[in-house]
Amino acid sequence: MSQRLKALLVFTLLPTWAFAHGEEVLTTIFLFVGSLLIFFVVVLVIPLPYAEKAVLTIVYLTTIGLVAYLTNDWPYRVNMTLINILTGLAPVLTTVSAYLLMWVRRRKQQGRQTGF
Repeated sequence: MSQRLKALLVFTLLPTWAFAHGEEVLTTIFLFVGSLLIFFVVVLVIPLPYAEKAVLTIVYLTTIGLVAYLTNDWPYRVNMTLINILTGLAPVLTTVSAYLLMWVRRRKQQGRQTGF
């Protein structure tokens, strides 16, 4: 079975993970997948050294894993909004924070090199 066929099969069977009126759980799954796709496109487009891109990727993936781990035992229906907000915002906020910290650090290093 080819990789494309496997990926297509997994994507078409994705809605079957939500059984018996549990389709709202698909929102969380699509948030994960959508945010990963958008993140990887943005990381490929922005002009950064590969080391900084690797740091941003590690921060993003670690945050996604941490959010999934921490919210795993929460009852979904009661905490649906909070889980979806954490899934959507936490990785973005941590990655943007890491990017800004690296940017400030890079500016300070450039200032030292130029004598300012």
